[in-house]
Amino acid sequence: MKLRVGTDCSGIEAPIQALRNLKIPFQHVFACEKDKFARESILANYKPDILYEDITSRNHAELPDIDLYV
Repeated sequence: MKLRVGTDCSGIEAPIQALRNLKIPFQHVFACEKDKFARESILANYKPDILYEDITSRNHAELPDIDLYV
């Protein structure tokens, strides 16, 4: 069973890297980051299922189910 994880204000994705380092099986369901360059880094290094650009403009009622929110 994989932990389903979502992050907001994702930045450098420290929580996702920590899960990797701890060898905890997880699915990176979504990330959200406003900074263009941070989004590029997230896509290059972590590949979340969904990458939101702005926490203030997305429909929160439609967020996927997750086990851990950071």
